[in-house]
Amino acid sequence: MLGDRVASVASDLRTTRTQLAQNETAGPASGLIEQAAEYADRVAAYLRDTNGERLIADAEGFAERNPVVATGIAVILGLSAARFFKASAGARRWSSSAATTGSGLEDE
Repeated sequence: MLGDRVASVASDLRTTRTQLAQNETAGPASGLIEQAAEYADRVAAYLRDTNGERLIADAEGFAERNPVVATGIAVILGLSAARFFKASAGARRWSSSAATTGSGLEDE
């Protein structure tokens, strides 16, 4: 479940903060890490307590209130997806060529 994964990230952030504090290297990052962990906990609770319909309704409401931000998020997600698919295609091409030639290198 996604909420549990986000809660795990919050726990990892707190562990990192504790380790940095023990090494006395945290400095101002300690407060920022704790804020990120608290935010991750709130997001995890929201994801656990919210059904799919409410999640979509909340996303639509956010997009209506903040169209510029929503557009920016959509652009970033689209570019990230394109980059992911491009990288995946390259990996598939390389493994396909390795299976065909036995070396993984394309003949020139």
